[in-house]
Amino acid sequence: MYQPQELFNNLSPSEISRTLRLSGIPEKELYTENDADRFRECRTLIEQGGNDEEVMALLSPVVDNALSETQGNSSSSTKNGGKKQGRKPNYH
Repeated sequence: MYQPQELFNNLSPSEISRTLRLSGIPEKELYTENDADRFRECRTLIEQGGNDEEVMALLSPVVDNALSETQGNSSSSTKNGGKKQGRKPNYH
């Protein structure tokens, strides 16, 4: 977990606000490793001269891995009562 001052270093308040807005990260008291990675990725794109639209287009999509893994596992295990269905033999 990162505190804001660790993540934001010596950025101006306007740079911090722009980066958080473009990266889709809300202001909060502690930031996760994923937040920090996304913030840094966004800063890199900004520092390379990207405008807001370019940065948003190039920034990787936000993915909640824990949520998508849970949904994927629960849906596959509950289909057909949790039983696997194989192909039925084709008798002629």
